[in-house]
Amino acid sequence: MQLSGEMHCPDVSTVENRLDNLLPAASGRSGDQVLLSPAPGAINVELRRANGTLIARRTVLEKESCAETADAIAVTVAAWESEISAPTALPMAFPLATPAVSAPTSALFARRPPAASSLAWEVEASLLGSIAGNAFAFGAAGEVYLGRQGFPLGARIGLVGADTRALVLGNGRVSWGRAALTLGPSVEVVAKVIRLELHADFAAGWLFLRGQSFTMNYSDNAFDPALGGGVRASINRWSVSPWIDVTMLGWLVRQSALAVDSGIPVSVEIPRFDVWLRAGIAYGRRR
Repeated sequence: MQLSGEMHCPDVSTVENRLDNLLPAASGRSGDQVLLSPAPGAINVELRRANGTLIARRTVLEKESCAETADAIAVTVAAWESEISAPTALPMAFPLATPAVSAPTSALFARRPPAASSLAWEVEASLLGSIAGNAFAFGAAGEVYLGRQGFPLGARIGLVGADTRALVLGNGRVSWGRAALTLGPSVEVVAKVIRLELHADFAAGWLFLRGQSFTMNYSDNAFDPALGGGVRASINRWSVSPWIDVTMLGWLVRQSALAVDSGIPVSVEIPRFDVWLRAGIAYGRRR
């Protein structure tokens, strides 16, 4: 039996895996073809012979998740093959598409083993705007999401960097900027066409300082950790998903820049509260 179609939720390989659990390889008729095609809020399923003759057609409504939709499609195809392959089967005419899928028999569900979990992943890239103190800076970020399909909890690890900003220090200025490695859990609270996630973050940051317009300019850097969290919204429809994110961070260590101006020591504290506004795209397989 051959399955084909341009599908993302679920994809053809997921339906094949579900169908393998319901129909042993020897039970399907050689040459039969299953064609899958998307429709608004549903999946069109057709069973055809090798010569293209239509055997059956049905419309399966989309379920709460891609895995549940794949189960419904596999049960429909398995029921067709079981009826056609039965020794006492008579020629029959199957109905055309209907707005609802027939309820599967309890016996079919009883024979189906639990579905094996599979990896959910995404590679994400974004532009960033950082607001700290009274200053704004552009930056960029890259992240990787790892989780399990059908399970709302996952984790992200990424790299973030922003352009430098300046603070007045005596008769000069100090230029400062941060880069960070981020890590934290993410949980889906809405998983429809719009996916909404809440996340917590630990940032292993590095602070860079450099004096400007002094008689002698020095530079320095230091480890600068932070804790925070935020909310992310994305469109859960395609393999490439656009998203926006708002993250708030508090840098845990008090960092200051020091200078001697006309013999008098002066200092200025580096902002410890940061807001990241991000917009980006993600590519991968989440459901």
